Formats: sequence, C-alpha cells, structure tokens
Amino acid sequence: MNEDFREWLSEPDYKEFTYKGYRCEIKRIPVSGHLCGYVTVGEQHPIYGKDYGELMDIKCHGGLTFSETKDGQTRIGFDCAHCTDLTPYFYEHDMIIPGMIYRDMEYVKKECMKIVEQLEGVRNGI
Repeated sequence: MNEDFREWLSEPDYKEFTYKGYRCEIKRIPVSGHLCGYVTVGEQHPIYGKDYGELMDIKCHGGLTFSETKDGQTRIGFDCAHCTDLTPYFYEHDMIIPGMIYRDMEYVKKECMKIVEQLEGVRNGI
C-alpha cells in the first residue's frame, strides 16, 4: 500500500455531531488507531439504562460493544477493530490481511446515523 492510503493521518481523532436530536461521537482509540462510534440517549428513551447486551436488535458495524449510563444519560457504541477491519496499528506493524478495510470517519458517522434511525423506531414503538 502506498503512503496516500493512510487516510487516518488526515482525519481528526474526535468528532461530535447531532443527528435528529441525538448526540453522536466518533473517537479514535490511541494505541490501535481505530475509530469507535457512540450515540447518547436521555432518561426518557426506552433503552435508557440498558446494557449493550440487551440491545441485540440495534444493528451496526460489528454489533454494539459498549454501553454506559451516568449523569442521566446512556451512551451506546461500537468499534471498528473487528477481524476484517484495518487499524492503523495493523498497518504500521505490517499485519495486513487481504480484504481488511479501514473504517473511516465518514463510515462511522453513517453507522451512528443508522443507530439513531433504529433508536427513533424504538422510541416510537416501531
């Protein structure tokens, strides 16, 4: 792979945005360099206080792998460090397996938006 492939070098390590009233975050994990996406709900939402293991119906890249409830909010999230995901760490240590794909900021943003769409369905009883 050429040096131009390393798009993570030009991406920020953090991005926050709001979609349909939901707070969304994208964070880079320092050691491996992969991105994680998070969506936050308040106490009024039906998934408030639930563990990600209870939310198997929420579909996203690799499935939900995180949940945390504090200060009246529940944050759920997913990571981009699964077996088919190319992380900067793997790239830098020449541990690339054919077929691996780097999941960039735009990809993670779309996955967060996909989660929000599903959370809207849960909230509206769909």
